[in-house]
Amino acid sequence: MVEFEITRTIRAETLARIFKQFTEWVAQREDWQDSAAMVAIKGETLTLTADTEQQLQTMLQGLAVQLRVHCLPPELVVLKPCNRWQHHVTQEVRLAVGLDRSDAKALADWIAELGLPVRVKASRRQLRVSGPDRASVQKAVVQMRLHHGRGPLSVLATDRHA
Repeated sequence: MVEFEITRTIRAETLARIFKQFTEWVAQREDWQDSAAMVAIKGETLTLTADTEQQLQTMLQGLAVQLRVHCLPPELVVLKPCNRWQHHVTQEVRLAVGLDRSDAKALADWIAELGLPVRVKASRRQLRVSGPDRASVQKAVVQMRLHHGRGPLSVLATDRHA
């Protein structure tokens, strides 16, 4: 029995490049030079600070553009509740890693419809694809990568012989 685990990840270098380019974009905006607009990076979380909610929305649109430049869908952005202070607003942003339930279920159903000799099971923000041999499992993985358009899929091969 061969088993692969499939999830969605973003390489650390790509994430760092996105955050750096986004931070530079915010800093270079001439219309924001005398404003509270800034980006703080802590691990995989960005904290956006802006004078108004409209400015904050513009910042989020700029982040979405950076994601598209790196071939990542803007749907990966996870927003925490906005904090409103006396003179500014802040928003914590992180990028989702892993497959959400609806994506995992859709991929599992789609692979089942292909009639490949594999089993697909959703487990903790990832899919487990198992089959009788490596070739059939790899064929299922290739089909998933072609079908799934919401960010890169990462595959971890774990050969398990029953």
